Amino acid sequence: MKTCDDFDWVQMFHKGTLEKLTVPALNLFLDRHYLAHSKMKRAEEVNTIKVWLANSEYHKIQQSGIRD
Repeated sequence: MKTCDDFDWVQMFHKGTLEKLTVPALNLFLDRHYLAHSKMKRAEEVNTIKVWLANSEYHKIQQSGIRD
């Protein structure tokens, strides 16, 4: 049984492979980050994870002082 830590979420986000994950795998991320407020369709789960990861990456860049 895999855990949320067994996946490289950021790498999958950048490679565009989040869509290939199963619903139980997606739910690991959603549960870890308290993002599953109601029953969602698979596409909504993937999009929610993408938005969370995009925001996380943005904040990492902003904190490092690198700006366009």
